[in-house]
Amino acid sequence: MTLTARFLSVLVANPNKLKVNSVAELIDEAEREPGKIDIAHAGVGNPFHLAAVLFQHAAGIKLNEVPYRGAGPAVQGLLGGDVHMMFVDYATARRISRPAPLRALGVAALRPKLSGVPPVAAVPGLAGFEAWPWQGFVVPAKTPDAVIGKLRDTYVAAVADPVVRQKLIDAGAELLQSSPQEMADHMRKEAAKWAEVIRTANIQLD
Repeated sequence: MTLTARFLSVLVANPNKLKVNSVAELIDEAEREPGKIDIAHAGVGNPFHLAAVLFQHAAGIKLNEVPYRGAGPAVQGLLGGDVHMMFVDYATARRISRPAPLRALGVAALRPKLSGVPPVAAVPGLAGFEAWPWQGFVVPAKTPDAVIGKLRDTYVAAVADPVVRQKLIDAGAELLQSSPQEMADHMRKEAAKWAEVIRTANIQLD
């Protein structure tokens, strides 16, 4: 029916565990010691797991993937120094980086989206790297066009409210709107992209 939002992914590291200051330094370290650097995620097939897999493939490196049962335990593992780094959403990165000594190395977007944090795509050889978890509204296939239009108009009006809009932005959402066809095109494009990542890495659900 309509795309509603996408969420910035940020690669954050525990500097007490991983002594690098940039994505380029991380890649150099991973090339020296393949499989020695841990990257946590919240479970197989999670968007941030797939971002980690895509990153390894794009950079030509091997990291040690550490799955957790949920984002909360994974973040706690990172904060406690049990793992070196992970991809998280912007809201989580902002929350855990302020009181804790964590370092944001890069954002999984083509352009800067976070002050002082460059895109992963800015690293030579990684041009085009991006990984956006996203969401949208869907309805049953035979829903009348008039109903779809009314639902979409209601959504557009809701996010136009300044208070609602700001709360969503503060939560890390980059708000989106689309036609049903645009959303369908986006879904097909994303499905093809991540299906290739899953096939290449031979990812299997537990």
